[in-house]
Amino acid sequence: MLGLIIIWLVTAISFLIISRLPIGVEIDNFGKALITAAVFGILNALLFPVLILFTLLFIILTLGLFFFILNSIIFSLLAAIVPKFNLR
Repeated sequence: MLGLIIIWLVTAISFLIISRLPIGVEIDNFGKALITAAVFGILNALLFPVLILFTLLFIILTLGLFFFILNSIIFSLLAAIVPKFNLR
């Protein structure tokens, strides 16, 4: 249980660091980063394996490069679900 909390906090801190870089991710405060990290973990745990199953042929044909597309789908869903998480 402690490991899960540590991973959650590290993910939230990494989202805050990413939001300070000029790449188009905006998060207001640490509370929103915690919510974003929790939703990101849930999406990765539940939706990512299903997406891998449906796109396995594309993953094999592109030698794994299709994972970048899957990660961008998860990230854009995250931006649609979490209210104060914006992508420019």
